[in-house]
Amino acid sequence: MKFLNISILFVLVILISGCTTFEVRNLDSEPSIHSSIQAKTNLIVGIDTLKVSGKYNVAEKWQQGLDDVLRNEGVFKQVSHPYINKGNLDLIIRGKVGDEFRKHGARNFFTWWPGPLILAHHWRGTHFIYDATADIEVVDALSGNVLDRYHAESSYELIHKSASPGPFFAALFIVPGVIKGAMTVSPRGKYRQFLYEAVYPNLWQQISQQIVADQSKRFIARIEKQRELCGDNLDAEPQIGQLWSEFVACQTQKYKLLGQETRDSGTVSVYLSQDRSLRIHVDENERIARWFIPKKRVQRKYYQ
Repeated sequence: MKFLNISILFVLVILISGCTTFEVRNLDSEPSIHSSIQAKTNLIVGIDTLKVSGKYNVAEKWQQGLDDVLRNEGVFKQVSHPYINKGNLDLIIRGKVGDEFRKHGARNFFTWWPGPLILAHHWRGTHFIYDATADIEVVDALSGNVLDRYHAESSYELIHKSASPGPFFAALFIVPGVIKGAMTVSPRGKYRQFLYEAVYPNLWQQISQQIVADQSKRFIARIEKQRELCGDNLDAEPQIGQLWSEFVACQTQKYKLLGQETRDSGTVSVYLSQDRSLRIHVDENERIARWFIPKKRVQRKYYQ
């Protein structure tokens, strides 16, 4: 009798306390890809707003988070989202994101009927599984050609355990318990955030690691090819009278044509290095006529 009284008291304490706990578990069977390549490229990347094909648009804050993950990887010189001038970009990343909660009400049926009679909502909980997918394209900004395509999936399960007396009393009425068990697919909005915060960083980490690995390999291959062709001239200083095509072919960073200027010696084309540290004037014969390195905003060293 004493044991029975203690048991009843224990049940009443649980029912009255009404505490709630959440557990979020990664359901992905395969581990994330971890690239060992850490070569930093000199590319500038722009990311289009990704298309969202799912029905939980409130997750948009996380669904548009690829740019932050790519910045953290540090493989690109710059990552812009949104971007303004397409002409300043080397690569454009675009794609779509999909999401859904799995319809598996049968898994929760026991929790809601007759589970609450044995406090299943407290020790088993209600299970929600959220799946997110991403299909991404990396496009050459100049030609518009698709260079790479990537796909990733991320699945997490949220387990909501509650000691609230609500499910216990609902289970006393068969119909409400059956309806709840059969129709419970996704948690309330404020609880969905727990899943978004887990699913999307994982999803974008998968995509970013694939992109970083491929771009690093391309960058290393290009540098090695330049080193074979240029030897000691790789990233060498410009020489007055040197053909512009010979100079730029042995530079690992890119140069942007700013326009033309008229000088005493004639019309020159003005090029600026990607890191803005070197400005070069090229004459009408496609030879370097003048160049300078800005040391400070007011102090410059000229070579002509």
